[in-house]
Amino acid sequence: MISCVLSVCSETVVIDRLSNFVSAINIFETISIESFPVVIPRVFCLFELVREHGDPLQLPGLVTFKLGDTEITRTPYDIDFQGAFRTRTVLNIQGLVVAGPGTLRVSIDADGKTLGHWDILCEGRPAQIKFPLQEERNSLAVD
Repeated sequence: MISCVLSVCSETVVIDRLSNFVSAINIFETISIESFPVVIPRVFCLFELVREHGDPLQLPGLVTFKLGDTEITRTPYDIDFQGAFRTRTVLNIQGLVVAGPGTLRVSIDADGKTLGHWDILCEGRPAQIKFPLQEERNSLAVD
């Protein structure tokens, strides 16, 4: 049975060509913004999948983004183990629109089953408006 041993979403994923080490940079755990909707310019999804002997080497997969029960986007993704028992799936989504607060769930599915997921809390926060102090305005005035 194929299983997911690593799920993470971040702003950037880098796989070193020489060492084959993977790095997830600026991991999305919580998105705290002043107003919705918000556009997240770039989201990388990293899933590491493991198969057992007898599992298929290739199968169609699906990466889905849901905010609560509302599906934002769905992307087909071909899973290919290339003869190995482990594989990494890296997907780049550009311009993801989050309409409101809630839990954004990113999941990878195959054969109608969810193999793994990553949850991102999307929450609103009060606006941070700074009004100039009276002293600052007075010091800017010209006599």
